[in-house]
Amino acid sequence: MFRKRITIKQKFLSWASLFKYSSNKLLPIFIIFRFIFQEIIYYNFLCFIFYLEFKENYSSIKTELKYEVKLVNDIDLIYKCFLGAGRRLSKDDIRKWILLKYHCWMAFDEDVPVGAVWVWFGNCHLPSYSGKCFSMNNVTLFVDSIGYECFAQVQNKYRGKGIYTSLLTNMINYYSKTKISGFVTTMGATNISPIKVYLKYKIRLIGIIRIIKIFGSLKRKILFLDERYKYWE
Repeated sequence: MFRKRITIKQKFLSWASLFKYSSNKLLPIFIIFRFIFQEIIYYNFLCFIFYLEFKENYSSIKTELKYEVKLVNDIDLIYKCFLGAGRRLSKDDIRKWILLKYHCWMAFDEDVPVGAVWVWFGNCHLPSYSGKCFSMNNVTLFVDSIGYECFAQVQNKYRGKGIYTSLLTNMINYYSKTKISGFVTTMGATNISPIKVYLKYKIRLIGIIRIIKIFGSLKRKILFLDERYKYWE
């Protein structure tokens, strides 16, 4: 249910075009080496798991919203918004997520979509490294009252202008009046920008997980996990 994995043939075609059109011939060599090293030899991913409770944050919100935020289920609009922000989601996946009643929140600047984020519920297919932070299984089951926030994307020219803050604030306002009490999310330790936004709110760090891949073998090491807020299986 994530983006379709790029085949080796597609990779080779991509690399061939890099060699053909790149003025710096060392760049494609570096990209190929990095791919081989991370995919085959060694990859180390340090991940934080955060929990944000909606009602706890609702009364403390003082942020002035600059952008209109809406719940969106228009497949083409979602596809174009994420593509414009640098992430390609397949329309088939988007359609499946909407049918599963996952929520896509989108921020607009005068009717122009400039950023979006998903909130998933229940059984979630999470084969990525971030998903492995919850479990080594590809499917993670979240309890009914908890959502999983993922795929937060903002267009480059709008980064640092409060888009993600507007998205989070609207989500808190909306969900604080529903049966959804909060959500969990995962972030790579080097993903500084969204972490800085999160620190504006009453948020709990509930887990620190390290995922290590050595010659194709994955290992998950729990450095810290607050079992009181483990809302998944």
